[in-house]
Amino acid sequence: MNKIIFFAILIVIVVTLLFLFVGKDDISTTFGIQENVENTETEIATRSIPDGATLYENKHFGFSLLYPEELQVKEFDEKNGSWTIVFEDAVMQKGFQIFILPYYEEEITMERIQMDVQGGGIIEPKEALIGDDGNVRALIFWSDGSILGETREVWFIHDGLLYEVTAPAELDVWLAEIMKTWRFGDPQP
Repeated sequence: MNKIIFFAILIVIVVTLLFLFVGKDDISTTFGIQENVENTETEIATRSIPDGATLYENKHFGFSLLYPEELQVKEFDEKNGSWTIVFEDAVMQKGFQIFILPYYEEEITMERIQMDVQGGGIIEPKEALIGDDGNVRALIFWSDGSILGETREVWFIHDGLLYEVTAPAELDVWLAEIMKTWRFGDPQP
């Protein structure tokens, strides 16, 4: 089974279980990740696209990013407002995924992460600014212990949604360049 698809399924299961079992009162250690970014849909549509890149726009969630043109994109409706978006080059076994789920807290906590990354260690958690304007506050960390080995995780909150971006650890620099292109606009119904 392709590692990326397996990883996507594994993350979906873990996050779904977390969503069902983690309550507001269980969260105590706070990283304080919040962000307020205001871009317009027009800004998303008018961005320049460099050679070798493709624009991904998600009008439902109101974001866009640039990704390498050799990647294929697949979207999976996980129900209950959750989605998985997989960007993958099956030939080169290179890719990343975005898992989006409703999130009713204003901050990401260590307890939340430990629930989602069950069985894996959380290494070097730290805050970072991502996005094409450096205005999206995120929590980034390494995770190990999964079947896939070590991964790079980038988590952030926007408009009541938790975004969990995951890639194999060896693609950290590559993923960082993609995350620099992230831009929020206005979601469409």
